[in-house]
Amino acid sequence: MSAISENLTSKAFRALNWSYLSVIANAAMQFGFTAALARLLSPDAFGLVALANFFLFFGSYFAQMGISSALIQKDDLTTEDIRASFTSSVLLGLAFSFLMYLVAPLALYIFDKPTVIPVIRVLGISFLLIGVSNTAISLLRRKLDFRSLALIDIISYTIGYGIVGVVLALLKFGVWSLVIANLCQPGLKALLAYVCQRHVVLPFFNWDVHRRLFSFGGRLSIICFLEFIGFNVDTLVIGRVWGAQILGIYSRSFAIVNLPVQQLAVTLSNVMFPSFSQVQKDIARLRNGYYSAMTLSAVVVMPISFGIVPAARELVLVLLGDQWASGIPMLQILALMVPFNMGTVLPAIVCDSLGRLNAKFVIQIAFVGLILSLIMLAYPYGILMVAAVVVVANILRFIAYQLLMHRLIAISFKDILGMHIPAIIISLAVVVGITATRWLLIDLAPSVLLPLEIIIGGLAFSGLILVKPQRGLKGVMIQVLTRVRGENHPNWWHERLLYWYSTRILSM
Repeated sequence: MSAISENLTSKAFRALNWSYLSVIANAAMQFGFTAALARLLSPDAFGLVALANFFLFFGSYFAQMGISSALIQKDDLTTEDIRASFTSSVLLGLAFSFLMYLVAPLALYIFDKPTVIPVIRVLGISFLLIGVSNTAISLLRRKLDFRSLALIDIISYTIGYGIVGVVLALLKFGVWSLVIANLCQPGLKALLAYVCQRHVVLPFFNWDVHRRLFSFGGRLSIICFLEFIGFNVDTLVIGRVWGAQILGIYSRSFAIVNLPVQQLAVTLSNVMFPSFSQVQKDIARLRNGYYSAMTLSAVVVMPISFGIVPAARELVLVLLGDQWASGIPMLQILALMVPFNMGTVLPAIVCDSLGRLNAKFVIQIAFVGLILSLIMLAYPYGILMVAAVVVVANILRFIAYQLLMHRLIAISFKDILGMHIPAIIISLAVVVGITATRWLLIDLAPSVLLPLEIIIGGLAFSGLILVKPQRGLKGVMIQVLTRVRGENHPNWWHERLLYWYSTRILSM
């Protein structure tokens, strides 16, 4: 491997290390803040914010026109490109904030909920705040400075939700505690991002420069918009048919099952997109990176998601309280979806890196049509049936993406299966361990039983990864750990630990 390639690999793994730190910290904070806010606020408050976010998300994918991705992918970045990016981002953010204020009353035709209008109008300010931060964050991603990005995310989320949101909820601000927290977080993120990555903020209006950024970013925005539609059709139907209370329960159930992996998906997208883009002409290396990343992500996501199924009752009662008990079966069904949803993230990144946006567009528009049709057929049979068909649609989309990867990067069907076998074996062990624990200790209080389930599931997970990894997983782990610790003699304690694990455990 050349020095340039080795340097890129090392930078990518360092970026992943910081990103995973951010994932762990944010997941822990989100669990804690969700538990606190769920006990201070009613399901109706969460439902109103979910309705408002659904309405706002229609504009979110066009509010920046994919400028961030275009800035990252561009080979030779100039000062004019940076100025054009900042100018476009701010103007688009301002325009969409004003547009949301004007069109907010149209939400009545979708949700029949007048109280959602002021929530939409205030949350619309987030478009401007995101526009201000977009260029600085893109530049940090481009140079793989995920240390700064991790600190920005942790600090802004802690202050925005953990301090502002919880304090306002304690002061009885109701739904407005969630609204203000949703604005504080991107506002702080914009400030911290500019402190970490200074850039020229003078306006720039040369259309040729803007057009080059919009050419790639605009097509990507359309695809992202279709992804949004596919992911939120269920929210629209539930909000319209069953109202804010049921939607609040559904959205919290979805949040619990998504929290362990949502940030992981964002991390992979943020790190792997610039990394894959730089090796897009080396298909063999791209295929190798895809295999390793898919194997490791499946090993992390699948056991956690499937382990939620037997532990759903305790998770809901402990994290959210008795008033959310009706969300338990929803949580169990939606947990089955997450590994398949996560399994489409890396294939989508490969499409972006190779510029194969047309293939991605076809899969996504087919997914939208499929999930809309299935939900329309399912909703007369109840909300649990809606959740079930959402899972089915995501499984079919996962299969379509794997077939596309077979064609684009020549990965064999045997390798596609091999990427997931270690995750399946580990998941079975985790589910059996948690189920046995729950069956033997069912009389314990949920607050006592849940930690025991987590411990047993964690031991099963750790044992099959750290002590006795499967052969396919072992090869991937050796390759990854070699890149992480490098070729130099280990100095720091974590480097020595990785060296000992690689030479004493994995080499056996």
